Amino acid sequence: MDVDLQRALAESTMPLPSPPPSTLAVHASDMQDDILGEPVKKVKINIVRAPQPSQVIAPLPVHSRHNEEEKMAQNATRVAEATKISIEAKKLRMETRLARERALAAAKEDREKQKLRQNPTPTVNQPAQNTVPAPVPAQVPAQAPSSTGGSSLSNATVQLRLKNGSVIKRIFVSTTTLKDLFDLVRAEDRNIGSSDISLIQPFPRREFTAVESTLTLAEGGLCPSCSLNVFVQTPIPAPQPIALITPTTTTPGAWLTPEGTSAPNQPETGQEEGPMDVDDEEEPDQADEEDWLDDVDAHEGGEDDEDGEDEMMHALPVQFNPGHHGMPGRGRGRGRGGMPFSGAGHSLSGGSESTTVAASASGDAATPPEELTAEEADSQRRQRFLEAMENRAKTQEQDQSRTILSPSKHLKPKEIPSLRSRCAYEVAVMLTRSDAATVKHLKTMGANVGSQVAETIVQELIKLKQLDQLSFKRLKQCPVVNMVLDGYSRSTDSLMYTIGRSQAQSLTCLSLKECTFLTDKGFENLERFEWLEYLDMSHCRITDKTLDYVLNLENLATLHLSATKVTSAGLARVIAESTWKSGLHTLDLSYCQGIAGASVLVNLQELSNLRTLKLNNTRAFDSSPVRVPDSRAFARLLHIDLARTPINGHDLIALASTFRPLESLNLTECVNVPIAALEHCAEHLKSLQYFNFPNREHDLLTVLPSSSKLPLTHLDLTGFVFVGDEAILNLASATSLQMLSLSGTKLTDIGSSVLVHMLSLRELVLDRTDIGDKSMEYIRDLGRIEVLSLNRCRRLTTVGVLTLGRSSFFKLRLKRLNLGYNQYIHDEALTAFTVCNGLVTLNLEHTDVSEQKALLLQNSLPCLTQLRIQGVTNGAVYEENPKPTFQ
Repeated sequence: MDVDLQRALAESTMPLPSPPPSTLAVHASDMQDDILGEPVKKVKINIVRAPQPSQVIAPLPVHSRHNEEEKMAQNATRVAEATKISIEAKKLRMETRLARERALAAAKEDREKQKLRQNPTPTVNQPAQNTVPAPVPAQVPAQAPSSTGGSSLSNATVQLRLKNGSVIKRIFVSTTTLKDLFDLVRAEDRNIGSSDISLIQPFPRREFTAVESTLTLAEGGLCPSCSLNVFVQTPIPAPQPIALITPTTTTPGAWLTPEGTSAPNQPETGQEEGPMDVDDEEEPDQADEEDWLDDVDAHEGGEDDEDGEDEMMHALPVQFNPGHHGMPGRGRGRGRGGMPFSGAGHSLSGGSESTTVAASASGDAATPPEELTAEEADSQRRQRFLEAMENRAKTQEQDQSRTILSPSKHLKPKEIPSLRSRCAYEVAVMLTRSDAATVKHLKTMGANVGSQVAETIVQELIKLKQLDQLSFKRLKQCPVVNMVLDGYSRSTDSLMYTIGRSQAQSLTCLSLKECTFLTDKGFENLERFEWLEYLDMSHCRITDKTLDYVLNLENLATLHLSATKVTSAGLARVIAESTWKSGLHTLDLSYCQGIAGASVLVNLQELSNLRTLKLNNTRAFDSSPVRVPDSRAFARLLHIDLARTPINGHDLIALASTFRPLESLNLTECVNVPIAALEHCAEHLKSLQYFNFPNREHDLLTVLPSSSKLPLTHLDLTGFVFVGDEAILNLASATSLQMLSLSGTKLTDIGSSVLVHMLSLRELVLDRTDIGDKSMEYIRDLGRIEVLSLNRCRRLTTVGVLTLGRSSFFKLRLKRLNLGYNQYIHDEALTAFTVCNGLVTLNLEHTDVSEQKALLLQNSLPCLTQLRIQGVTNGAVYEENPKPTFQ
């Protein structure tokens, strides 16, 4: 299709062919010669017609049918969206208009109903009707304001908002008093009754009470218009006496009296009760209440209380609901939230039946209690004190037993941030703002802030995802020594530029792990950090060109280039030209697929002080034989990781002579390394403390005897399915081991006897082995065990766990214990854990313990934070087979 299109374009740009010359003149001259018979000079004229501009065909535009269809589809989508939006907007406008019309109609209907409910307003001279308690003030008809404005000042437009929400608007003369307004309010709202009312003016704030009822509207500043809110004061009932009752009788109206005194002003036998008599047919009126208050005042004045006894206690009468317990209301303190006493009451000083006074139902006076001597009162007080202590002890025992029966799980401890982190968070929030006050505060912060505080602020900004070029500029005066930007999504070239300009003289540690948005333009700012000692660029988009920016970092000691596109050739060039080759201690090249070939170590031999080298998961040593570096090249190398590399046995034997002082050698999954090479390493590398064997199908029968003579501290044989008791017994001389894993091996009780020699063990993993209760006797003598894993040891029973419970490390050092999937461990084994005060993690999954007992154990251990009890069988296995036997 493209060839045909080009051909059509070429043909469209070619000019049209010229027409042939005209022969009209030639034919005319021949005819003239024939007619005259005389020779005539012949002139040949060629007429060339130039093509007209309109005849030139313009080149065809290049269009694609697919682009036109796509544009048509996009236009159709836009038209549909615009149509939908217009329809929704039109519908919304229509709904708004209808809602407004309905609201106006409802308001109009309410006004009409309110006008119909209102009575005609009487005039001042009109006598009051029987239903109106006071005359209504006269109203002045509305008048048009005069040109001078004098008539407007003689009238006052008053708007009153009643308690029920209704509004009254009237026009009065300026000489109308406030009493007329009070009468109008009482006439309009008949629910007010005789309650005191006041008129409150919102602005300016002022309250008119009944004391100011003689003021006129003009004197009160209510002309020419005002708005008043009606406030109804709820009358407070007079205090009533509290009834004294016995456990069987309740009589209202009885006084609460102290011990040894009579009730003052009580009606005598046969007289009628006071205002609290519930048998009266009529309620007490205001006069009765005033008489009762006068009696109380007379008593307080000292007329009847000659001995100076305690004053009487009063309470407001409220309706007591026996269905609700406690005091009504939710207030705090005296006088807030309701009644301080409700229902029945007892004497404050007497608790026995001899000192309890009850009022008779007919209103008789209470019989005064017998007077006690000082010794009897003191003995009773002591007895009540002892009873209270006994009741409190019983309550505590009940609460404790309730807690044991229904154990609760440990709550996650609340993390309380430190003062530094809290202040750093507040400063980080300030750095994200741009107001003048914030900028002023930030100017005072600078040299006064230390590096640790500045680093904490940076971390808070990263958590808030607000660390960018602008926020870091405001922090430029604060020195930052360590900066970690691992995985920060806003680590861009502009941020690196700002960091390079502000922290060039202070930054010593910079971690940019997984900052995938950085490019070479951002990495070129690394040249500014003269004092940089630690640099992590793992998982970043860097190449050999990027390494040119770190050539002049003289103090660089640690360099991480894991999972980058660095090659062996580029790294060799950078090392040869760098200023830090003699000071680099750690180099991480793991997962770099560009690190390959037989000369990997030769390219790195100029790093004379290298201590740690990671080449795992690379293509190093993929060609054989390898080039062996100088014997003095890696004189200080202590740790090398060659896991999952294609190195073979011959190359490993050749390189072993170079790594004499090596302490850690990782050969995990180096499948090309045979047993002979492992034996050679165990014999020549005398300083090995960490030795990972490559192939899990090796039986290691000839390797472990020589390896046990090494100063090994960590030995991991997990998954070596062909390693049995014969090979494990050769580890008897490995007394310096601190971590040993025999998980998945053929270990039995016979081979586990070697553990008695490993007194330095801190971590022991024996999962999926064939050991039983006999092995627990060997482990019991190990006094430094902190982590013990016995998962899926099918011969382990409760007897073995109880044997472990008598060990010294069980009480003092054990922190993590894994007993999962051992079906013969039941509730009796839990008694051994009661002394594990330092236990943090306990795994009892798929054992025979009961869930309730396990939760009780969790409540008794102070440090236990993780308890796993999924799949427990609650003693079902023990009921079927209480004493299991094994073949």
